[in-house]
Amino acid sequence: MKKLIPLILAAALTLAACASAPDTASTPLANSTPEPTAATTPAPTTAPFYLVANSYNNGDTYYAFVHRGEDSLLLKTDYAAATQTVNCAVPGCAHDSDACPAYFTDDPGCNLVITDDPLRVCHVEDRGCPVQIYTVDPAAGKTMQEINGVGNCDIAYCDGTALYGIDKTVLPSEATPACRIDLASGQLDRFTMLPSELMLGCYDDGLLTVHYVTDAPLPKNGEEYAAAVQSATLEFDCWDPRTGTRTKLAERPYNPTDARFSGYDGTANGKLYFVGYLPQNDGTDIKLSLTVVDPAMGTEEKMWDTWPDEHFGLSIGQRILPVHGDQSTRWLEMCYSNSGTNREIPYFMDLETGEIKEVTQKREGLSYDRRVTVLAQTNDGRWLIETAADEQRSCLGMALITPEQLLAGSTDWQEITMWQG
Repeated sequence: MKKLIPLILAAALTLAACASAPDTASTPLANSTPEPTAATTPAPTTAPFYLVANSYNNGDTYYAFVHRGEDSLLLKTDYAAATQTVNCAVPGCAHDSDACPAYFTDDPGCNLVITDDPLRVCHVEDRGCPVQIYTVDPAAGKTMQEINGVGNCDIAYCDGTALYGIDKTVLPSEATPACRIDLASGQLDRFTMLPSELMLGCYDDGLLTVHYVTDAPLPKNGEEYAAAVQSATLEFDCWDPRTGTRTKLAERPYNPTDARFSGYDGTANGKLYFVGYLPQNDGTDIKLSLTVVDPAMGTEEKMWDTWPDEHFGLSIGQRILPVHGDQSTRWLEMCYSNSGTNREIPYFMDLETGEIKEVTQKREGLSYDRRVTVLAQTNDGRWLIETAADEQRSCLGMALITPEQLLAGSTDWQEITMWQG
């Protein structure tokens, strides 16, 4: 296990797809490409961005969608009460029609919990379809606002007052189209990012983005484009679409094995982590170096040159930290995954001690070995974990426990009273 210590450091990227960084002096970006346009309607907030998903953790409450036949039902877990309930207070409601505040059409993956005060849900059936934003009142029902014209923009981020997304279908040589949806008015604004620029996550009060830097604009012709990017570098920025403010964080060489991201694998505590790959003749790649870039200190450090085990990797999972507040993390996650043996084993590293711990407790209800899963972190530092599931991987049991207890192998957790519906 000792030889895995440097490997698990890399897991820094896993729990913090949206990571807070130390305060740093901004260095304005110098680039020969024209600056992108900011969103045309300034957002009435400077709040940090967060990733939107079909679950939402505010530190006191955990909202998550579950299957209800072919559709979805929104459940609410109250940490203080240790209870899970359906997010509906309508007397006699069967929770099986659109009249129910918690009932939504389509798979849970089509429904995103975007804010909690008020509680809002964004429904996106598919690219090109209208975006529907619901304001949910558990006692009175839900109201819907339909936004047309979003097109191919994938909604991915929110700042509490607006949704943001980008169109990934355009050529890298073209300015990346992006959009902003004001949650109060429903107004849709379009703006552009730099050519080839993509959103990767959250960073400080902005968004983490990456784009190519070249001496000349990228050509549209496929062969000419492929030749031009060979000499490009990739720049990682913290960019605020509300103001157009841009800060350069890192610049990496073009990597043909990972052409669009140069081995970027995640962010934690303000540091960016990059994996180096060695292409093989059979078309596979071997993971080699792990490099960490600290923009605040202006340092780049290679953590190791060779990965200890090909089955270990960085666990880029859902964010477990509360949406609001401090985004620094003490616990870093990685995963051992071997498809040949159908084994997935989570590990955590304590950044304060350097100690590495395997999660040994098994999830109940499965015929194969799967360990308990961390779903969210409460404001008081406990973890909400999934303790039981069925063969379709539906959650059947949850509990609260401190990270120290979980990683010591304890099952002395506080059971969540699950909703029985």
